[in-house]
Amino acid sequence: MANLDAKERLAALRGGVTGAQRDPALQAIVREAADQAGTPLALVSLIMGTIQLFRADHGLPPELGVSLATSRCDSFCQFVVQTEAPFVVRHASEDARVPQTVVQSHSVQAYVGVPVRVDGQIVGTLCVLDVQPREFGDEVAAALEPLAARASARLQELADAGARGSRGIDGGPPRTLGEAVEAAADLGFRARLLERAMVEVGPLTRVGQALGEGTLSTALALQAAELLTEAAPVFELLVEEARQLRHASARLHEALESLHAGTDEEGA
Repeated sequence: MANLDAKERLAALRGGVTGAQRDPALQAIVREAADQAGTPLALVSLIMGTIQLFRADHGLPPELGVSLATSRCDSFCQFVVQTEAPFVVRHASEDARVPQTVVQSHSVQAYVGVPVRVDGQIVGTLCVLDVQPREFGDEVAAALEPLAARASARLQELADAGARGSRGIDGGPPRTLGEAVEAAADLGFRARLLERAMVEVGPLTRVGQALGEGTLSTALALQAAELLTEAAPVFELLVEEARQLRHASARLHEALESLHAGTDEEGA
């Protein structure tokens, strides 16, 4: 069994691989996957440190369309990464192998997932899902394999483009002033996205504070607890992004100081 927390695997989840904006090429792939399998849902799912991130989606329920994430331990896709092979679920509510959280919360009953790779590491899956039990045959996974190869190629492109565009953040220190300017612009863009996301989740933090203070009625407290449980993956994602931005900012500051010192020496 592969280790979900292997450093090499998590390191491949870099740059544009986990980008915040939907990618048209990946969106086209999931639509095609759903059409081929005849399912209402299809995803490109990334298995990260603590969450499952939906990098591309088709037919996603509205309650998941905001967070685009669930807890990793509740996912079916984790088993694709662990076994390094396709994983098939035909009747989830009767399948002891899989967590029952998404079965109960989102009525997922059938699933086929195949690996997608970046830097040779299995970072997640291309998967199709149904809310009805399905007798999926081996041909479904076989049909998904070429689409998964296309998804892997696109994710690799995004990873490589992110590394080139974020030199001084994720791809090594900037070597020129131009590269430093590009890195600073990318850092600023990511910071603005994070700030916008924090504004959107602000009401949830106030709900959590009221819940902790015990100022809600029993009925409201139960609803608030359920809401915060659903939002937990979002908070985890924002915390991780804030950590990465803090680290990136420090590295960029060091690189700029080094470039400035080098310029002073040339001038002398």
